[in-house]
Amino acid sequence: MKLQGRISTVATSCVASCIVAASLAGCTAHQSADTSTHLQPLEPVADRTATPWTGLKANDAAEDFQFVVVSDRTGNHRPGVFRDAMGRINLLEPAFVVSVGDLIEGYTDDQGRLDGEWDEIEGYVGTLRQPFFYAAGNHDMSNEVMAETWQERFGPSWYSFDYKGVLFLVLNSETFGMVHDPRKAVPGPFTHAEQMAWIEKTLAAHPSPRWTIVLIHQPLWDSRRVHPDWQKVEGLLANRPHTVFAGHHHTYVRHERNDSSYITLATTGGGSTMRGATYGEFDQVALVSMTADGPVIANLDLEGIHDEYLLTLEDRETREALDAAITPTALRQDVETFESGTQVFVVRNATAQPMQLRAATDGGAAMVASPAAFETTVAPGGETEVRVNLSSREEDGASLRSLAPGSVHWTLETETAAGKPVRTTTRHALLPETSLSIPRRSDPVTVDGNLAEWAELPLGGAGFAEVENGDQHRGAGDARLSFAIEQDEQNLYIAARVQDDVRMNSADKIARDQDGLRLEIDARPDPARSRNQGLFAAIRGGEFSQLILATVTLGETAEDEVMRKFFVPKESELLHAAQATEDGYTVEFVLPLAELDAMQEGNWEALRLNLVVMDSDTPEEKPAVLYWRPNRYGDQAMPSSGTFRR
Repeated sequence: MKLQGRISTVATSCVASCIVAASLAGCTAHQSADTSTHLQPLEPVADRTATPWTGLKANDAAEDFQFVVVSDRTGNHRPGVFRDAMGRINLLEPAFVVSVGDLIEGYTDDQGRLDGEWDEIEGYVGTLRQPFFYAAGNHDMSNEVMAETWQERFGPSWYSFDYKGVLFLVLNSETFGMVHDPRKAVPGPFTHAEQMAWIEKTLAAHPSPRWTIVLIHQPLWDSRRVHPDWQKVEGLLANRPHTVFAGHHHTYVRHERNDSSYITLATTGGGSTMRGATYGEFDQVALVSMTADGPVIANLDLEGIHDEYLLTLEDRETREALDAAITPTALRQDVETFESGTQVFVVRNATAQPMQLRAATDGGAAMVASPAAFETTVAPGGETEVRVNLSSREEDGASLRSLAPGSVHWTLETETAAGKPVRTTTRHALLPETSLSIPRRSDPVTVDGNLAEWAELPLGGAGFAEVENGDQHRGAGDARLSFAIEQDEQNLYIAARVQDDVRMNSADKIARDQDGLRLEIDARPDPARSRNQGLFAAIRGGEFSQLILATVTLGETAEDEVMRKFFVPKESELLHAAQATEDGYTVEFVLPLAELDAMQEGNWEALRLNLVVMDSDTPEEKPAVLYWRPNRYGDQAMPSSGTFRR
């Protein structure tokens, strides 16, 4: 590798030896050539025969390579993130790694502290299998002592190198002006005039590389008043293909200047509120693939880079044991007014290590739950009970028809035999149950979606027992369900009102992916009716062909191939109709009682029912799935919940 500019004294001979074998003699005009590898099938293929591949020219030209850019680690850094990033970079196997500065907290003239911080960073960097190129940031170089320390450890604070016809310029933004005093350059051995002269000389000496990559800490272009000397640098870069990387702001953003990408990276462990990619706040590295057409940049979230040991069989078995550790026991009462009771959860530790259990209870709007928190350790193979005492907030008790559910949130932790920590969190509803009676009515219902024939809708209005895609649900103002169930001599009737602040329906989407209401009825004899199963066990056992299922939307929907193949419901004479309202929509169902009799092989006695609201507020998002009673095929299932008696 030919290192240029003021790099003659830099202590990077190991870097040069790693790259020199594949580097070019200088940044001269790139001569394109077809150096891609052609794949060779091992079996003969006749001409014009169909083949199970799209081509045999591999995307693997000799001039292609990849490098990684790491960003800010400092400014109230979060311990361990940068250290762990080095191991994840090794998984990517780039040719080399470059920095945009701010690796130490700095801002001190205490030499002992500076040496300790740089020793720590060099220890992390030393775990890389690739060369690493340093760049100076304001935390690395903010006073004369720090500038001299840099020179002693790393030599120049600006330099260039070439690899496969690509020119890399590593600049020192602190000579343009220090962050704490933009009017002054950092004092010490590096002068701004020297750097500006060097930039002009280096670019003039290498006018036609196939690309130029610039690495600088402060994004000097992202300011209401762009530094005039940076404008000069941009002018020198303007007539060549180039890309500029910076850091400093701890927030990702791309600017386009001179028809080129000027990219400010997020953090690699630096101080950040970490609100996610929408805000440009996440821990990242940039994987840059240099191709004949220029760089292709992949911004990789560090949390998404894992080695092959991400999840071993032992890890999975341990996690599955935690997922299955809690068995809820329904709090059932034979009255329709709830005053108090105790809901019991059995916790079993099927792992070979002790399991730590923490629980936090919330009685919700209608109940008081105690204890508020619970913590214990369950021995390997052991079992314990968690008893949650519930009492109505109303002096005379609360109707079980409209009781708002509470919740208990669990955290379970253990480790594998190899010492790898395994953790899971889950939630269960706190919800007293009774077999609710179905009122009789004397007049039939015209099933048209108009609820004028219904006096009241006493069920469901207090909230939902389970919510899937909870980040899409913003509480009762977002979606609310109330319903009633009644019967006459011939039919079972159900009326429901869904209040929805934004209705989203499309004929191009399947019913599950838009606003709608799903009815689930199980009228089989017990114990089949009351038991719960996992989803895949229910599919394999043909469970859904024995249930009455219907999903109602406002308008036509696309055909749902998955539902048609796997969730085929029982053939039923169930009818339904829906109407739009000012604040949502209403739905009516009618089911002949003779069908319930047939399912129970005689006069039916009871049925199990659930209503599920799908609610989305934008065309792009998957809807929140809101269950009146916990999903009987999920991990929050409660035995026999939602049972009504004749």
